[in-house]
Amino acid sequence: MLREVAYGIDGSGFYKEFPPLFKPSDVQVKGQKKQKKVVVKPAPVSEKSEEAESTEKILEELEILRRKIHKLESDNSCLRIDLSKKRKTEEENKELNAQMKCVKRELAALRSYVYGLTEQDEPVESESVEQMKREISTLRIIIIGGHTNWVSKLKKEFPNWEFVNPEAGGTTSVSIVNNADRVYFFTDTISHSRYYQFMNNIREHKVEFGYIHGVNIDKNIRNIYRDVIEER
Repeated sequence: MLREVAYGIDGSGFYKEFPPLFKPSDVQVKGQKKQKKVVVKPAPVSEKSEEAESTEKILEELEILRRKIHKLESDNSCLRIDLSKKRKTEEENKELNAQMKCVKRELAALRSYVYGLTEQDEPVESESVEQMKREISTLRIIIIGGHTNWVSKLKKEFPNWEFVNPEAGGTTSVSIVNNADRVYFFTDTISHSRYYQFMNNIREHKVEFGYIHGVNIDKNIRNIYRDVIEER
């Protein structure tokens, strides 16, 4: 009777106030565990993994840049070395050219000197010695060396010229030749050391120079005049 009231005549119904106390699904076989439903969740993307990849990429780019900078520095160093060599070569060539010019000038002066030694003591017909004297007297000429009597005679002819005793020691500076129109060495009375001291200044300041030999005043005048005419 109670069963019919609780579950109905056919046993399929029940009252909501009296839920069934037995459920077949709750029956478990001994030794069998109730299986839990496993929910597979997608693995979350790791922020640390993305950061590591980004850092690695930056490091690779930095390495590439470092190599490029190293190559540029190496190329720049090579260019500096090449430029330094080129400048050194240019300076050497410039110095050699200057030396060649000095050598040519000295050879020209020596040729004139040798010519004066072999020239006959004959007056030049086209110009008198007096005319030559007037033309060269206006020049600022310095005579280095010479015998005392010869220097005295030449001073009377050319009072504006300067005469230097090369062996006067420290009383005469070699810079006296710097602004001269021409410098002449009297080769018989000058030491080699003093000669080169004056020549260094002459080369540096590109002063015209020549050589005088002998005490024949007229011949000396003709030689100096010829040098001046050739220079023009």
